[in-house]
Amino acid sequence: PRRFTPSAYCQAVARLPESFFYLLQVLVTGRVRDDRAEDRWRGHRLFLIDGSSVSMPDTPDLQAAFGQPAGQKPGCGFPVAHLMALFDARTGCLLTTVLAPLRTHDLAHAAATHPEMRPGDVLVGDRAFGSFAHLALLRRRGLHGVLRAHQRRPVGAANDRRVSYPKPAERPTWMTADEYAALPAAVPVREVRVRVRTPGRRVRHLVLVTTLLDLRRYPRRELARVYERRWQVEVNLRSLKTTLGMDVLRSKTADGVRKEVRVFGVAYNLV
Repeated sequence: PRRFTPSAYCQAVARLPESFFYLLQVLVTGRVRDDRAEDRWRGHRLFLIDGSSVSMPDTPDLQAAFGQPAGQKPGCGFPVAHLMALFDARTGCLLTTVLAPLRTHDLAHAAATHPEMRPGDVLVGDRAFGSFAHLALLRRRGLHGVLRAHQRRPVGAANDRRVSYPKPAERPTWMTADEYAALPAAVPVREVRVRVRTPGRRVRHLVLVTTLLDLRRYPRRELARVYERRWQVEVNLRSLKTTLGMDVLRSKTADGVRKEVRVFGVAYNLV
């Protein structure tokens, strides 16, 4: 029955540490997520990853933390954060989010989502995640990937072939020299050419790269069906940003923005 002002409410939220909101998201997700072994794909759990962005109020703190699009003149735009999201492919649950400055490559924080998975899990993502470095990081954790081949990677004409990706001489900017030096000299993968038959899709043929090397256990058509599920991550992000309204955040500090995104994740998983 007590009355309080919006300012008092904001001050109370500010006193709660971000770790509280993270723990809240973890506990809620663990309760609502249904992880049944019989529903796995060939014994593997599937996860979807993608990057997006969210806007927020124009404050000095948020400008310094996240920056704004290059096409906007200073003083005329709003800060925008890069958002990395990992979803459970079967249930649609949001497992984790990573907020970073706008000018951040998708791969810069993809590895931060890997601890949410266990050895044997399969990560499905678009070609932004199909680089040598990311494939090597997945293998090091015992994880697998079904990813679209990177646009800079030359691919063969065969429908299904095993190849070895050598370590590029140039280090990606999102890795330190020590991190890159720790990666192996090569990564064995399969390149799988698939035909897109679903009406309305922009492309008719895709080349997938995967660390699932057994041709008999993981047929080409099965891998194509797995990758087709990647589109669901776009639907999930639309639910978060458009339906729930997370596309424009309201907090005016970087700490508040991170808390706000955590609470959106809780609400999304409960729905």
